[in-house]
Amino acid sequence: RRRFSEVDHCVNITLPGSIMYFLDCIIIDTVDVGLGIDYLKEKKGACVLTTWQIVVYPYPRIGERTRVTSCTTELYGLYDYSNFCM
Repeated sequence: RRRFSEVDHCVNITLPGSIMYFLDCIIIDTVDVGLGIDYLKEKKGACVLTTWQIVVYPYPRIGERTRVTSCTTELYGLYDYSNFCM
């Protein structure tokens, strides 16, 4: 569900609002591939978002269904969360 704090005066989701959805998606993705908070605490590690490309077109209106996806890839011992599309 969209919150009114995530939309502009035309009731379209804003870029900062979209970014919050991407961040949620990243967290869910890390848990799904076994790299969640518990794993990182055990390994004394951290998850670092190194790059991302955000494409939102058209900006959805409040109440519209939206699909948020992410792609998790390994990069030299780090995990690079990139290739996001909405």
